[in-house]
Amino acid sequence: MNALDTKVSTAQQLYRALAAGDRAALSTLLHPDFVGHATEGLPLNMGGRHDGPEAMQRDLWWTIGRHYKVEAQ
Repeated sequence: MNALDTKVSTAQQLYRALAAGDRAALSTLLHPDFVGHATEGLPLNMGGRHDGPEAMQRDLWWTIGRHYKVEAQ
């Protein structure tokens, strides 16, 4: 598998884990030092920097899931 295929496969795994709310899969996909960034000004205080996988899940992804019906493709 080449580097592009690996990146695509990882993104697909991430999207499936998010759609399923699979915390265990996310913990294997994301490095403990993961830092996520979301556009400033998002509603519900979701924008900005999210330090660590747990912060990204709690403050962005799960907040989106509680308030909106979305699925990454």
